[in-house]
Amino acid sequence: MYYLTGSQQFKLTEKATESLSGRIGIVQLYPLSAREIRRDSFSKTFVPTKEYILERNTAFADYNFSVRKLWERIYSGGYPEVIKGGVSPRDFYASYLKTYIERDIKSLSQVADEMQFLQFITVVASRTSQLVNYGDLGRECGISEVTAKKWLSLLVTSGIVYLLRPYSSNVEKRVVKTSKMYFMDTGLAAYLTRWTGPEVMQKGAMAGAFFETYVVSEIIKSFANTGADAPIYFYRDKDKIEIDLMIEQNNTIYPVEIKKTASPNSDDAKNFFITNRLKNVQIGPAVILCCTYKVLSVKKGEKTALAIPVEFV
Repeated sequence: MYYLTGSQQFKLTEKATESLSGRIGIVQLYPLSAREIRRDSFSKTFVPTKEYILERNTAFADYNFSVRKLWERIYSGGYPEVIKGGVSPRDFYASYLKTYIERDIKSLSQVADEMQFLQFITVVASRTSQLVNYGDLGRECGISEVTAKKWLSLLVTSGIVYLLRPYSSNVEKRVVKTSKMYFMDTGLAAYLTRWTGPEVMQKGAMAGAFFETYVVSEIIKSFANTGADAPIYFYRDKDKIEIDLMIEQNNTIYPVEIKKTASPNSDDAKNFFITNRLKNVQIGPAVILCCTYKVLSVKKGEKTALAIPVEFV
């Protein structure tokens, strides 16, 4: 058995697929997950079944959850050198970007202007958790829509950005078809958008976007760390009714809302009614992932949701 490793995957992927097609497996390694950072031995993918929630609730019965520590983790990100404390997030990400652009990106013909590409990454970071708009990204950076699409594709291939696809079915025809983009490391996004610390980030205008980005990336890692692709989508129709995540498994849809609040209420569950429109699938427990300290029941109309701590991911 042979192991091919390396942090630069553009040329590796090209050469491997040419010479070893069907004989290799390529695994995407993301920054450390919250489970890995706190040395949690739990390894199941995040699918919020009743059994999963019960098991996590038992495991976290005596867990001392801290909102402050959570935001410190969001601000710092998940790269090992930062987690070890040997270098500050600011110094690490400055060096990381310099190396990434000069070594990985400079050699690619799609990128002619390094500073313009850095500006592009910064604009994408400022719009994490938003719908992709290539025309708008291009205008912000002075590039064409075609170039913006190519450059975002490079960020996705690098594992820096994840594109979350909209959920659709054969019956439902009103779903928006544009993907949403998420940074896979909130620490890198925080550096690019110039937040100076976790406290100001938590109180800032992008707090909701960063919290959502963190949760989505953690769910993706729960699948990636088992070698699986995350079967996750978002729902948004033309009336702008949205559910943050739809996790699909065994013909069952698990709707998930992501809220940074510690006190979830019925308004946080107001969009779950939309699952009544979905045909030919089972609907699992509706879940609100938030900063609550314990599992709570939240009701809106005929729909009842469970608010569960974000650490359950």
